[in-house]
Amino acid sequence: MSFTDRYKISEAHDIASLDITERLGITPGSYDNGLISILDKRLSEAVLKSWRWLLGQDAIALAATATGDIFFWSQGQTSIYLLEAQLGQSTFVDKEADYFFNTFLVNSDIEEKVLKKPQFELLNARLGNLTYGDCYIAEPWKMLGGSENIDSFSTGALDVYLSLTGQTIHQIMVKNSAA
Repeated sequence: MSFTDRYKISEAHDIASLDITERLGITPGSYDNGLISILDKRLSEAVLKSWRWLLGQDAIALAATATGDIFFWSQGQTSIYLLEAQLGQSTFVDKEADYFFNTFLVNSDIEEKVLKKPQFELLNARLGNLTYGDCYIAEPWKMLGGSENIDSFSTGALDVYLSLTGQTIHQIMVKNSAA
């Protein structure tokens, strides 16, 4: 099953596709009411701006989860990674974009554990569908002692959230390295 067979676009955003997703015929936009979003060039650049210190200048954000984690392509490593924004950690996913979109993301275990579909369904019922460029955000953030209780979430702009988490993680790491 391919990405476009499994996920239905809820809100297309046909402005400047990334080369990787364009080659695979995947349109930027929000899919399955925001469970996952495929990023266009503008949003891809904006969400990683405050993470360049960690990910490097060659990282390209491909997709975002409903809770603001990012799948990105590292040109230097020729690989796709998952950036968990609340932890400031990236995890290797695969070296092939076709495998990532058409095998990895359509796997039901990945939907449940990585895309957090059960949590998404509760948040979606409570807060409504996500529009392109938005995500669900726990307040306070988990890294600052938040619990990620369903009632603690609100909706916010993905690029602003990732800018703030990137800056916060950077400050925490600088402080910890100086100690």
